[in-house]
Amino acid sequence: MVRKFRPTYLAILFKFLASLAPSHQLAWDCVTGSGQVTIALADDRRSVSVTDISDKQVAHAKHHKKVRYQSHPPRAA
Repeated sequence: MVRKFRPTYLAILFKFLASLAPSHQLAWDCVTGSGQVTIALADDRRSVSVTDISDKQVAHAKHHKKVRYQSHPPRAA
């Protein structure tokens, strides 16, 4: 149900942001949530590292062969 109302992003946005990066080898998607951005990043990168504080978010994220998913609880500085 949530996916029905989730906003989507235009591919051109990711292409523009990717053009600003000095390298296209690795990307880090911090607080990945549903993984929408992760899949777009994986299209242009050799690998993508993904982190989120929620095990459930990571479990429900869209998976991709170039993506490594991890959940990490928040910690005090």
